[in-house]
Amino acid sequence: MKLKSTEEITLQAFLVGLAQLDAALPADLQHKIQQLGGELAQQKTGAIAKIPQLVNQHERLKELYQNARLDLQQRYQAQERAKNALLVNSAASAPATWEEIAVPILTADNSITAARSVIKQAIAHITSRRASSYRAASHVLIVQVAQKIEAQEIAVLQALERRPLTVEDLTYVIGAPLEQVQAIVQSLWQTGYIDVITSSLLHRILPRLKPPSAKQQEIYPETAFTLTMKGHFRLHPLVSGRLAKGAT
Repeated sequence: MKLKSTEEITLQAFLVGLAQLDAALPADLQHKIQQLGGELAQQKTGAIAKIPQLVNQHERLKELYQNARLDLQQRYQAQERAKNALLVNSAASAPATWEEIAVPILTADNSITAARSVIKQAIAHITSRRASSYRAASHVLIVQVAQKIEAQEIAVLQALERRPLTVEDLTYVIGAPLEQVQAIVQSLWQTGYIDVITSSLLHRILPRLKPPSAKQQEIYPETAFTLTMKGHFRLHPLVSGRLAKGAT
Protein backbone atom coordinates (compact mmCIF):
# COMPACT_ATOMS: atom_id res chain seq x y z
CA MET A 1 0.00 0.00 0.00
CA LYS A 2 1.55 3.26 -1.14
CA LEU A 3 1.25 6.04 1.41
CA LYS A 4 0.19 9.57 0.60
CA SER A 5 2.83 12.18 1.41
CA THR A 6 0.76 13.42 4.37
CA GLU A 7 0.46 9.88 5.76
CA GLU A 8 4.18 9.33 5.30
CA ILE A 9 5.00 12.52 7.19
CA THR A 10 2.60 11.57 9.99
CA LEU A 11 4.17 8.13 10.40
CA GLN A 12 7.73 9.45 10.19
CA ALA A 13 7.03 12.16 12.77
CA PHE A 14 5.45 9.60 15.10
CA LEU A 15 8.48 7.30 14.96
CA VAL A 16 10.92 10.18 15.43
CA GLY A 17 8.87 11.41 18.38
CA LEU A 18 8.90 7.99 20.02
CA ALA A 19 12.67 7.72 19.60
CA GLN A 20 13.17 10.99 21.47
CA LEU A 21 10.94 10.26 24.47
CA ASP A 22 12.76 10.50 27.78
CA ALA A 23 10.40 8.35 29.84
CA ALA A 24 8.49 5.11 29.49
CA LEU A 25 5.00 5.25 28.03
CA PRO A 26 1.97 4.50 30.22
CA ALA A 27 0.94 0.87 29.83
CA ASP A 28 -2.43 1.72 28.30
CA LEU A 29 -0.87 3.97 25.66
CA GLN A 30 1.80 1.38 24.86
CA HIS A 31 -0.99 -1.16 24.34
CA LYS A 32 -2.83 1.19 21.96
CA ILE A 33 0.38 1.73 19.99
CA GLN A 34 0.82 -2.03 19.70
CA GLN A 35 -2.73 -2.30 18.39
CA LEU A 36 -1.92 0.39 15.82
CA GLY A 37 1.14 -1.60 14.77
CA GLY A 38 -1.06 -4.64 14.25
CA GLU A 39 -3.43 -2.63 12.06
CA LEU A 40 -0.52 -1.34 9.99
CA ALA A 41 0.75 -4.90 9.58
CA GLN A 42 -2.68 -5.84 8.22
CA GLN A 43 -2.67 -2.68 6.04
CA LYS A 44 -5.99 -1.56 7.48
CA THR A 45 -7.32 1.66 6.00
CA GLY A 46 -7.30 4.57 8.42
CA ALA A 47 -4.65 3.17 10.77
CA ILE A 48 -2.29 6.13 10.32
CA ALA A 49 -5.17 8.56 10.88
CA LYS A 50 -5.30 7.32 14.50
CA ILE A 51 -1.79 8.63 15.27
CA PRO A 52 -2.85 12.21 16.17
CA GLN A 53 -5.39 10.78 18.63
CA LEU A 54 -2.65 8.71 20.27
CA VAL A 55 -0.09 11.50 20.60
CA ASN A 56 -2.72 13.78 22.14
CA GLN A 57 -2.79 11.39 25.11
CA HIS A 58 0.84 12.16 26.04
CA GLU A 59 2.01 15.79 26.31
CA ARG A 60 5.72 15.16 25.67
CA LEU A 61 5.06 12.79 22.77
CA LYS A 62 2.63 15.34 21.31
CA GLU A 63 5.29 18.06 21.48
CA LEU A 64 7.98 15.90 19.86
CA TYR A 65 5.56 14.66 17.19
CA GLN A 66 4.40 18.17 16.27
CA ASN A 67 7.98 19.49 16.08
CA ALA A 68 9.06 16.58 13.88
CA ARG A 69 5.99 16.92 11.67
CA LEU A 70 6.60 20.63 11.10
CA ASP A 71 10.26 19.97 10.31
CA LEU A 72 9.38 17.21 7.84
CA GLN A 73 6.67 19.26 6.13
CA GLN A 74 9.17 22.04 5.50
CA ARG A 75 11.76 19.62 4.14
CA TYR A 76 9.26 17.85 1.89
CA GLN A 77 8.12 21.15 0.45
CA ALA A 78 11.73 22.11 -0.26
CA GLN A 79 12.59 18.72 -1.76
CA GLU A 80 9.47 17.30 -3.38
CA ARG A 81 11.12 14.34 -5.02
CA ALA A 82 12.40 12.89 -1.73
CA LYS A 83 9.74 10.28 -0.95
CA ASN A 84 9.44 6.81 0.55
CA ALA A 85 13.07 6.39 1.64
CA LEU A 86 14.43 6.01 5.12
CA LEU A 87 16.79 3.08 5.04
CA VAL A 88 17.35 2.83 1.28
CA ASN A 89 17.24 5.09 -1.76
CA SER A 90 15.06 4.79 -4.83
CA ALA A 91 17.70 2.91 -6.80
CA ALA A 92 18.24 0.25 -4.16
CA SER A 93 16.73 -3.18 -4.47
CA ALA A 94 13.95 -4.37 -2.17
CA PRO A 95 13.25 -0.95 -0.66
CA ALA A 96 11.79 -0.78 2.83
CA THR A 97 8.44 0.96 3.04
CA TRP A 98 7.49 3.08 6.01
CA GLU A 99 4.92 0.48 7.06
CA GLU A 100 7.62 -2.21 7.08
CA ILE A 101 9.83 0.02 9.20
CA ALA A 102 7.05 1.05 11.57
CA VAL A 103 5.40 -2.31 12.30
CA PRO A 104 8.22 -3.90 14.36
CA ILE A 105 8.62 -0.65 16.30
CA LEU A 106 4.95 -0.19 17.13
CA THR A 107 4.30 -3.85 17.96
CA ALA A 108 7.33 -4.13 20.27
CA ASP A 109 6.88 -4.38 24.04
CA ASN A 110 8.82 -1.12 24.36
CA SER A 111 8.19 1.14 21.36
CA ILE A 112 10.64 3.79 22.59
CA THR A 113 13.60 1.39 22.72
CA ALA A 114 12.62 -0.13 19.38
CA ALA A 115 12.33 3.30 17.73
CA ARG A 116 15.73 4.38 19.08
CA SER A 117 17.30 1.20 17.73
CA VAL A 118 15.85 1.63 14.24
CA ILE A 119 16.78 5.32 14.10
CA LYS A 120 20.38 4.45 15.00
CA GLN A 121 20.48 1.75 12.31
CA ALA A 122 19.09 4.20 9.78
CA ILE A 123 21.97 6.65 10.12
CA ALA A 124 24.44 4.04 8.86
CA HIS A 125 22.37 3.46 5.72
CA ILE A 126 21.84 7.17 5.15
CA THR A 127 25.48 8.19 5.58
CA SER A 128 26.65 5.31 3.37
CA ARG A 129 24.71 6.91 0.49
CA ARG A 130 25.98 10.47 0.82
CA ALA A 131 27.41 10.34 -2.68
CA SER A 132 23.95 9.71 -4.11
CA SER A 133 22.05 12.68 -5.51
CA TYR A 134 18.85 11.22 -4.08
CA ARG A 135 18.30 12.46 -0.54
CA ALA A 136 14.98 11.97 1.23
CA ALA A 137 13.53 14.93 3.08
CA SER A 138 13.57 12.89 6.28
CA HIS A 139 17.29 12.13 6.10
CA VAL A 140 18.54 15.31 7.75
CA LEU A 141 16.09 14.97 10.63
CA ILE A 142 16.87 11.26 11.06
CA VAL A 143 20.61 11.98 11.20
CA GLN A 144 20.10 14.73 13.78
CA VAL A 145 17.99 12.50 16.02
CA ALA A 146 20.40 9.56 15.65
CA GLN A 147 23.36 11.74 16.59
CA LYS A 148 21.51 12.98 19.67
CA ILE A 149 20.71 9.41 20.75
CA GLU A 150 24.30 8.31 20.12
CA ALA A 151 25.72 11.17 22.21
CA GLN A 152 23.41 10.35 25.13
CA GLU A 153 24.27 6.66 25.09
CA ILE A 154 28.02 7.23 24.75
CA ALA A 155 27.94 9.58 27.75
CA VAL A 156 26.35 6.85 29.89
CA LEU A 157 28.73 4.16 28.62
CA GLN A 158 31.78 6.32 29.31
CA ALA A 159 30.58 7.01 32.84
CA LEU A 160 30.01 3.29 33.51
CA GLU A 161 33.39 2.40 32.02
CA ARG A 162 35.05 4.26 34.89
CA ARG A 163 33.02 2.53 37.62
CA PRO A 164 29.59 0.99 38.29
CA LEU A 165 26.96 3.63 39.01
CA THR A 166 23.33 3.77 40.03
CA VAL A 167 20.78 5.45 37.79
CA GLU A 168 20.64 8.32 40.27
CA ASP A 169 24.45 8.66 40.14
CA LEU A 170 24.26 8.91 36.35
CA THR A 171 21.87 11.86 36.52
CA TYR A 172 24.61 13.88 38.25
CA VAL A 173 27.49 12.55 36.16
CA ILE A 174 25.94 13.31 32.76
CA GLY A 175 23.70 16.16 33.93
CA ALA A 176 20.36 14.80 32.72
CA PRO A 177 16.93 14.37 34.38
CA LEU A 178 16.14 11.06 36.05
CA GLU A 179 13.44 10.01 33.57
CA GLN A 180 15.75 10.70 30.61
CA VAL A 181 18.57 8.67 32.17
CA GLN A 182 16.17 5.81 32.92
CA ALA A 183 15.10 5.71 29.26
CA ILE A 184 18.72 5.70 28.03
CA VAL A 185 19.70 3.02 30.55
CA GLN A 186 16.70 0.87 29.59
CA SER A 187 17.70 1.02 25.92
CA LEU A 188 21.35 0.17 26.63
CA TRP A 189 20.36 -2.65 28.98
CA GLN A 190 17.95 -4.25 26.54
CA THR A 191 20.56 -4.13 23.77
CA GLY A 192 23.26 -5.70 25.96
CA TYR A 193 25.67 -2.78 26.33
CA ILE A 194 25.25 -2.56 30.10
CA ASP A 195 23.98 -4.85 32.84
CA VAL A 196 23.00 -4.70 36.49
CA ILE A 197 25.94 -5.29 38.81
CA THR A 198 24.18 -8.32 40.31
CA SER A 199 24.30 -10.10 36.94
CA SER A 200 26.69 -13.01 36.46
CA LEU A 201 30.12 -12.49 34.89
CA LEU A 202 29.12 -14.77 31.99
CA HIS A 203 26.17 -12.54 31.10
CA ARG A 204 28.40 -9.47 31.17
CA ILE A 205 30.83 -11.14 28.78
CA LEU A 206 28.13 -12.60 26.52
CA PRO A 207 24.95 -10.50 26.94
CA ARG A 208 23.08 -12.49 24.29
CA LEU A 209 22.95 -15.47 26.69
CA LYS A 210 20.80 -13.51 29.13
CA PRO A 211 17.06 -14.28 28.78
CA PRO A 212 15.03 -11.31 27.43
CA SER A 213 12.71 -11.45 30.45
CA ALA A 214 15.64 -10.52 32.70
CA LYS A 215 15.93 -7.17 30.91
CA GLN A 216 12.28 -6.22 31.35
CA GLN A 217 12.54 -5.41 35.06
CA GLU A 218 11.64 -1.94 36.26
CA ILE A 219 14.59 0.42 36.68
CA TYR A 220 14.78 2.30 39.97
CA PRO A 221 17.05 5.25 40.88
CA GLU A 222 19.07 2.98 43.16
CA THR A 223 19.59 0.26 40.51
CA ALA A 224 23.32 0.01 39.78
CA PHE A 225 24.74 -0.82 36.35
CA THR A 226 28.11 -1.68 34.87
CA LEU A 227 29.55 -1.98 31.38
CA THR A 228 29.42 -5.32 29.53
CA MET A 229 32.03 -6.54 27.07
CA LYS A 230 29.72 -5.52 24.25
CA GLY A 231 29.56 -2.03 25.73
CA HIS A 232 33.35 -1.90 26.00
CA PHE A 233 33.76 -2.71 22.32
CA ARG A 234 31.21 -0.08 21.38
CA LEU A 235 33.45 2.50 23.06
CA HIS A 236 36.63 0.96 21.67
CA PRO A 237 35.67 -0.61 18.30
CA LEU A 238 39.25 -0.74 17.02
CA VAL A 239 40.50 -2.98 19.82
CA SER A 240 39.32 -6.10 18.03
CA GLY A 241 36.46 -6.04 15.56
CA ARG A 242 36.32 -9.82 15.56
CA LEU A 243 35.94 -10.09 19.34
CA ALA A 244 33.39 -7.29 19.37
CA LYS A 245 31.30 -9.10 16.79
CA GLY A 246 31.47 -12.28 18.83
CA ALA A 247 30.21 -10.49 21.91
CA THR A 248 26.99 -9.30 20.24
